[in-house]
Amino acid sequence: MASNLPPVNNFHYFGPFRFNPASGELFKKNQLFAKLQPKVSQTLRVFLEHRGEVLNKDRLMKFIWPDTVVEEGNLNRNIHELREIIGPDWIETIPRRGFRFLAEDPPESTLPPEDPPAKTFHGGFERAWRRSARSPSP
Repeated sequence: MASNLPPVNNFHYFGPFRFNPASGELFKKNQLFAKLQPKVSQTLRVFLEHRGEVLNKDRLMKFIWPDTVVEEGNLNRNIHELREIIGPDWIETIPRRGFRFLAEDPPESTLPPEDPPAKTFHGGFERAWRRSARSPSP
């Protein structure tokens, strides 16, 4: 059974954080804050893609471990690690029902712009540029 999650080709934003689900990197104020372990990263991804929804443990475990039977303690450990990293106020425990991620979707206007791609110079272009920079101007 394949993962039940959609492709990971964009960032998720919440509070001061920016999360890259493809790499598991969590940024805070545009600085790398933490590199999450794969299943902890996937746990955060599930919470972010289901913001505000109450997710019971069985549903969370099916998203995170779709082809594997695991003990509930693995999920509890992932949630504990997330709370240690991002703070306890983001994940609400709802007794006998499950968990809810409390961050709302950020308005589009408040999203920071993505970093522009690094410029790449090809050797020939760079050499030609250096030659022209050394030439006296007419």
